[in-house]
Amino acid sequence: MRHAILAAPVLIGVAVACGDETTGPDPAALALAERIAPRLAVMAFAVANGPQGRAFFDNALPCVRRGVVNYANTETGRAVTFAGCDVGDGLTLDGTGELRWGPSEPAANREPLCGFGTAEACAAGFTWAGELRVTVDGEPHVLTEGFTVSDIVAAGTEPVELQSLRVALEPAAVVVTEAGPLLDQIFDPTGIDLGTIPNPSGSVATLSEADLRRIALHGAMDLAFFLLDETVESARGDHEHQMPCGTSGVTYDAEQLPHVTNAWSQCPDRGLLFDGDFTMEWGRWELNGRELVAIRMDLTGSLTIGGGIPTIELTSLRWTVTPSGTDLEITLELEGPGGARTVAWTIPVDD
Repeated sequence: MRHAILAAPVLIGVAVACGDETTGPDPAALALAERIAPRLAVMAFAVANGPQGRAFFDNALPCVRRGVVNYANTETGRAVTFAGCDVGDGLTLDGTGELRWGPSEPAANREPLCGFGTAEACAAGFTWAGELRVTVDGEPHVLTEGFTVSDIVAAGTEPVELQSLRVALEPAAVVVTEAGPLLDQIFDPTGIDLGTIPNPSGSVATLSEADLRRIALHGAMDLAFFLLDETVESARGDHEHQMPCGTSGVTYDAEQLPHVTNAWSQCPDRGLLFDGDFTMEWGRWELNGRELVAIRMDLTGSLTIGGGIPTIELTSLRWTVTPSGTDLEITLELEGPGGARTVAWTIPVDD
């Protein structure tokens, strides 16, 4: 007997009725698979088509409500880690595996699944290989046999316009005809505000592993990209950015490295919000020619981050990145009135 979904403590899958010769899907397993399949497939499609190859800043995709996904190209698709990825409708994804759609060119040059000129690979779809835990309304279910997405209809534009797809997740096969609107819904931050996930203490102790990864691979990474952009544009000299949510004043030191002073009021960033008066600068900036040795971004001041994570109050954030072969070593240090946390990860990149 093959089983598709393991629900602790009950095994749910392809069931055989006892006492007669009737064979068919267990109704509970079928209903569960039909609920999971559309959002799981559409989120996986988004990961398969996520940007890559431009810099190490684009090997992660935030899940707007909570969690994050990071990925790197392989010879047969993309290696993927889902960390607390909330895709809506009470579903959260965790696990590491590979989205496989077959090799077409070396991993470092691989185009996204449905990129320009890849219509054939796009229609053929992809398969997930690896263990994946899907939490449904707080109850964990482990997919033991993966899933397959096929018959993808998408326009090869930028960004890709998804229309429909078919997903096979035992014991169900589901055709999602409104895949495009579902994709938009999964990544729509409407209604998310600074206190969406309450944390009255503001303490970093409340953050889960997935929350910390979200800060390191999305929030801090986007802030570092902003700081990097100001570094590259040092020729413009001191200047100020006026934004709908606040201001950022940029000045340069003798080495032409930027110092950014921010006064922000709930500035949104794909499900995260930043609020407060704080500064950003490179605490470490080491290059060997054009090759990165190590960088560290230092934030100090009064910063509140919320939305897709429990609301936290910070006085200091340090984000350090050190390349190691095809991996990145990332360290995140957080300090605030509610305590301190330091965490580190090694993640694969493909740049």
